[in-house]
Amino acid sequence: MQQAPLFILTGERASGKTTFLMHLIQILKSNGLKPEGFYAIGYWHNNQRSKFELVNITSNNRILLCKTEAETDWPFHQPYYFNPEAIRKGNDILKLSVKKKADIIIVDEVGKLEIRGFIWYQFLKKQVREMDQPMLWVIRKPFIKETLKTFGISHSTIIDIEHNTPEYVFRWIKNKLAL
Repeated sequence: MQQAPLFILTGERASGKTTFLMHLIQILKSNGLKPEGFYAIGYWHNNQRSKFELVNITSNNRILLCKTEAETDWPFHQPYYFNPEAIRKGNDILKLSVKKKADIIIVDEVGKLEIRGFIWYQFLKKQVREMDQPMLWVIRKPFIKETLKTFGISHSTIIDIEHNTPEYVFRWIKNKLAL
């Protein structure tokens, strides 16, 4: 059985990866594809990211994923406190994406916490083993090599937002999915 493709959208910290992804999602949808999953919108305060909201691609529903301000009973992963309910909802969104046979499952973002076995790690590990549905992960450049090693990935398509446009990436994905 041939493995489904894994696309990695990458760039530096705060380089516009999520904005690029949001544009790409709109192009995918306007061309009749069914992307599922989520992206994380970052908010700034005093020139630093202060919180992230998780946005469901299908419903546009949002939930606070993490914030720098201390919150009782939320796990702390430097520099953020993570909302357990948002992590549960994010994992539910991903599991439903599999059940719905999404054209492509999107996870924004995968990084050092997943490398250490947290947040989306369990879902991603299972999906990589099965690799039966196309996925797109957003990963910051410094974490690509270690993420691929953590998940035992030998084949992926790495797309640097600095050198591409959402329109070009859509055509690339469409070609790889043979649509």
